Amino acid sequence: MIQQERLADWVGVGVRVGVDYGSVRLGFAKSDPSGLLATPYEISPALSPDNLEAALNLVMGLAPVVVYVGEPVSLRGEATETTQDARAWASALSKLVGDVPVRMLDERLTSTLAEAHMRARGQKPSRSKASVDSNAAAVLLQGALDFERRHQLWAGRPLEA
Repeated sequence: MIQQERLADWVGVGVRVGVDYGSVRLGFAKSDPSGLLATPYEISPALSPDNLEAALNLVMGLAPVVVYVGEPVSLRGEATETTQDARAWASALSKLVGDVPVRMLDERLTSTLAEAHMRARGQKPSRSKASVDSNAAAVLLQGALDFERRHQLWAGRPLEA
């Protein structure tokens, strides 16, 4: 069983970054420094997972205290080919971000929720897949922020060695 690290062991305040991993695009979100609210962090053009250097520059430019990467699993919670790709990408990022922890979070239904939130705001998800991805990252990150506040623990799980 993996033990959860207490937030106090890492940080009190700071920006958190959420990444919605996709085989075509990456979506990004960031939190406010107090870790209360996640917002989409849209970039143009959308970053592909092959462009690790650009993703690293974006992430480190936000000076995060933690990076949460969405782990795409099936609705049954089983690993897929994309799951392995996301883990490999997160591992590669982790090696480049120094002491910033990179943690994996189950991202089931984040895109569906993101599209629903966009429709509620009068936006059309079909017009911008990159916008859906950044909104999905915000859904993922908000879940992590809520977990942190409720449990005083980091959300998700650390990368496997």
